[in-house]
Amino acid sequence: MNTERTLSEFHILRELAEDVYERLTESAIRIFSEDGPCLFEVDGATGLKSCWEEMCYYFKEGGCRFALDKQNLMVYMYNVLEGEIAKLKQHERDSAWLRTKKGAEWDCEDESERDVNPVCSEDIRDHVIDEYLKYAAWKYESESLDKYMEQFN
Repeated sequence: MNTERTLSEFHILRELAEDVYERLTESAIRIFSEDGPCLFEVDGATGLKSCWEEMCYYFKEGGCRFALDKQNLMVYMYNVLEGEIAKLKQHERDSAWLRTKKGAEWDCEDESERDVNPVCSEDIRDHVIDEYLKYAAWKYESESLDKYMEQFN
């Protein structure tokens, strides 16, 4: 038994939410990686091997070359993440939402005035993208992505 650890609702919630976010991120990256190139690969010219590599390019370069590519990429990303969030158990969804910006704001509101069930999957989805997928994309490296990025630098 670890005697240095102090039992705390805050720590339990944080650790549960962190586990949920890590699972969502890993699951989404796996799905994106299993898909072939989904947006830019119209004529085989990019050499990118998966939709995940396209997302990594998008996050690293700060956008797509065409507005339609960006819109399609975001819709696809949202759909995959919302599907994965829907698979969560209610307590997992609740703990993940409480770690979002809106969850933290809700937690600070007067209990008598706040919504009794404010959990929103879109808030969780956006948190996964902003805090986890973007970071994973920045860390991701591959020869095909490097070659593609060199074309525009």
